[in-house]
Amino acid sequence: MKKARELMRFIFENLSHFKFKHKNSYEKEIFEKDQKIKELNKKLNELDNKLNEK
Repeated sequence: MKKARELMRFIFENLSHFKFKHKNSYEKEIFEKDQKIKELNKKLNELDNKLNEK
């Protein structure tokens, strides 16, 4: 019984570690894409302003 409990604890600790690690990389990817979108929007606005000046 003790071995089974140790095994369950090991599995749950590693499972939560994997989820946490995976979640962080996913959030990082979203953040990077969000930054890229903001950069592209800024460039688009600059081009829009140049067109409106003419």
